[in-house]
Amino acid sequence: MTDRWRAAGLAIWLLATGADQAQAFDLDDLHLDGFVDGRLVQPGDEQSWIKGGLGKLRYGGGRFEPGAGGVVLVPWVQITPALTGVLDLRYDPGQRDIVGADEAYLRYRPVSTTAWRWSVKAGAFFPPISLEGTGVGWTSPWTVTPSAINSWVGEELRTIGVEPTLEWRGDAGMLTATAAIFGVNSAAGTLLASSGWNLSDTITPLGGRVRLPNLFGPESTSRTFDEDDNRPGWYAGATWKMPAYGELSVLRYDNDANLDASLHDKPWHTRFWSLGARSELDDLTFLAQGMLGDTGVAYDPVGSTTTHFYAAYVLVGWQRDDWRVAGRIDRFGTGGFNDDFDRNLGEHGMAGTLAVTWRPLDWLRLTGEALRIDSTRNARLGTGLAPRSVDDQFQLAARLFF
Repeated sequence: MTDRWRAAGLAIWLLATGADQAQAFDLDDLHLDGFVDGRLVQPGDEQSWIKGGLGKLRYGGGRFEPGAGGVVLVPWVQITPALTGVLDLRYDPGQRDIVGADEAYLRYRPVSTTAWRWSVKAGAFFPPISLEGTGVGWTSPWTVTPSAINSWVGEELRTIGVEPTLEWRGDAGMLTATAAIFGVNSAAGTLLASSGWNLSDTITPLGGRVRLPNLFGPESTSRTFDEDDNRPGWYAGATWKMPAYGELSVLRYDNDANLDASLHDKPWHTRFWSLGARSELDDLTFLAQGMLGDTGVAYDPVGSTTTHFYAAYVLVGWQRDDWRVAGRIDRFGTGGFNDDFDRNLGEHGMAGTLAVTWRPLDWLRLTGEALRIDSTRNARLGTGLAPRSVDDQFQLAARLFF
């Protein structure tokens, strides 16, 4: 098996092994969720980062586009009452890797009759960072395009390892503690340092690559899920849920990459804090999240480059009957100096998103979304562009669920 498919193959093997060793199950234990996504898009003028440009949105070029947003298939099986296997598959013709698996894992969660409950996940899955990705295929029920934070999580982060969780349930609420040991994510941070923050609903599949700006070479890519230093990373976090008020969550992430590893493909040491909050008041839902961290890589013969980054957003959503309306404000920035270009390649910016969703039927959801992003990045000077860019994107997405 090649390096490209090592991560995906390992995760799928875990699923198959778990199913083979568990007790027999019938077809009633096998389920399939998913959707078909169609789009009408009026993209921004900038060439998208997906095509190697410096545009920060999924679509670019300024030309009206009808097209397919893709197909998501999530087969899952209840192997035993306590053991579940999940496989998240995606077909997306707008991405570099058109077909792939986003997640593939086993989850063991035995029944508890006390205030304590534990579970463990093994395989490949998203780290517990997102407040938005609660829908099928790690999608948001509020917008088509996730926040800058969750866009980056989908682009470069995946837990390929083991994640135990411990819950305590009391009269005042529920406290959840989570930790994980993982590997095959040594390149996390490459895209964030080279391209900055993007707002896009693309998800890099296991074994896939992300496109880097043409500024760093034509057709330049990064193998996102790779193991360059044979040293595991970790994260640990906690969530406190109070039925009357909402929830608070905190997580510390560190891929613990070894920058001294003498390898052709240098690992990136990426670490950050994530803090999130969710609350509801009548028909309103409030989401807020912030992230602060840094990512660095060592270069030969001496020296290293470190990019500091931050991002935050606030989302207010209103829901009544078949309608949902959501507004979100993002702030983001990076800071770092690259000797190759003799200038600071950091950025700062903000984005505003407004989405209106109508779901007249259980199997049909229509969403209109308008997004504006205003950012300033000195790397644009290297291509003869002005540092500041203001771009707009409009989408009408139709999703047919099954």
